[in-house]
Amino acid sequence: MKDFNYYAPTEVVFGVQSEEQVAHLIKKYGGTKVLVHYGGQSAC
Repeated sequence: MKDFNYYAPTEVVFGVQSEEQVAHLIKKYGGTKVLVHYGGQSAC
């Protein structure tokens, strides 16, 4: 295997009405777009 570095910072926010923090988090990380992914079944 070749040497490599993997860097994947992630902030996960849980809780009641946590979606209200979306605008603040987008600005915090300099984002301009959001991908919303949802479904009605398990990912299994």
